[in-house]
Order: sequence, then structure tokens, then C-alpha cells
Amino acid sequence: MVIIYAINTYKDLCIEIDIANMNISRLKNEKKSLEGLLKAPGELKAQTYSDMPHGSMNFTTLERVIPSINKLEVRLEREELMLKGMLEQKELMNIKLKSLTGIEYKIVKLKDVDDLNYIQISQRLNISKSKVERTMAKIKKERKLKNK
Repeated sequence: MVIIYAINTYKDLCIEIDIANMNISRLKNEKKSLEGLLKAPGELKAQTYSDMPHGSMNFTTLERVIPSINKLEVRLEREELMLKGMLEQKELMNIKLKSLTGIEYKIVKLKDVDDLNYIQISQRLNISKSKVERTMAKIKKERKLKNK
């Protein structure tokens, strides 16, 4: 049962890493667009565009754009630190998961983490497909009992 929990935690961590990467990308794009508003040094105003389909050009002061850029930089730095920590945690979990033994662990890891089908798992582990199916059925039953 601990193996199933560890693999579910690993999968959740992978999802969190993907979300952090998307957030970092979004923040970088947002920062880049705000920096694009600053056309030349000494300008008193920066251009913004409304979100409407045929949006008009608006002007905003640099006093509003620069603090927004600074806030984005702080958020971006925080997201990158969190991502670094999650990647380190993922590496530690990889080491721990690789050290586990047992056919149930191997089957669950190949199915849930590596996303292989039963035939691919049976070929990789040199066991019958029916053995893989029985083991996965047993594990699914244990998961249902645990969730009740």
C-alpha cells in the first residue's frame, strides 16, 4: 500500500512541476509584454491595449508599468525557486522509487508512471499478461478499500 501512495505522490509532484513550468512561462510572457510598453528612455507614457476584439490603444503612466514589472519579477523568482525545490524532490523520489523491489511495485510504476499498457509491461518484466492484469486488479481493489 505504501508503494501505491508513493507512486501517487510522485505523479502529483510531476503535475505540480508541469503547472509551475506553465506559470513561469506565463509570467515571462507577461513581463515581456510589459517591457515592450516601455519604448524609449524618457517617455512619460506607455501604451496598453484593451482586451476587446477591436481594442483601442490606451496610455498609462510609467509609474504604473514599472511597479507591475517589479511585482512580476518577484513572482517569477518565487515560482522558479519553488520549481527548483520540486525538481530536487522529484530526483530524490526517483532514487527512492528505483530502490524499491517487488513485482507489484514494478507493475504499478510501469503502468502509472511510465504509462505502459499490459502487453508492454509483460514484455518488459518477462511475465504473462494475465499476471499483470491480476496484479493490477488486486491493486485497484486495494485502492478502492483504502479510499472508503
